[in-house]
Amino acid sequence: MSDRSILALAPDVFFGARLSDSAHTLGYTLRRVSTPEELLAALAVSQSPLVIVDLSHGAGHLPEIATAAGLARLVAYGPHVDTESQRAAREAGFHEVVPNSRLAREGAALLARNLPEEPAADDHSA
Repeated sequence: MSDRSILALAPDVFFGARLSDSAHTLGYTLRRVSTPEELLAALAVSQSPLVIVDLSHGAGHLPEIATAAGLARLVAYGPHVDTESQRAAREAGFHEVVPNSRLAREGAALLARNLPEEPAADDHSA
């Protein structure tokens, strides 16, 4: 069974609350950190299936984060005008990169499509 927590470098109160609400809706908890260093430390001891990065705070550490995340899905978000950070996230291996407006609009759906599918409760196949 996978870890039921999502790691997020999300220091902004608005987006942090939005992510937390979305994670809770999907049966997950959100572990927010405020710095790239805190995120890297958390990744060293976590098996979170999803890592989310605010590009306004983590753009300079994207390759390190991607490596430390292992098999976790990676999602980045940031200002729509910051195309350089968006491109850097894609080049670092992030699976989905979205502008802030899309995160605000599609919070739970964005998380759901990047989380692992859980087997059905009555599925007893091996």
